[in-house]
Amino acid sequence: MSGVFVGVDVGTTRVKAVAVDELGRVGGEAERPTPGQHGAGGTVEVDPVELAVLAVAVAAEVAAGTSRSCLSHTKSLLLYTASS
Repeated sequence: MSGVFVGVDVGTTRVKAVAVDELGRVGGEAERPTPGQHGAGGTVEVDPVELAVLAVAVAAEVAAGTSRSCLSHTKSLLLYTASS
């Protein structure tokens, strides 16, 4: 891979990330369950900070599985941090 793009999908049941090159070839994938507190009537509450931390962790897991030479050509990195 010459250039690597990392995409993160934060869904209601899973947080997923994938690394792809400029030709769309997959270089790594990772996913984890979306955390949440189930309440009355089927409601689910999610802590946005916990969700952001999980999204960064899943992206880091994909990056860790991608070779260093690929990461040196990564086009962009978006890192979100929330203060309490």
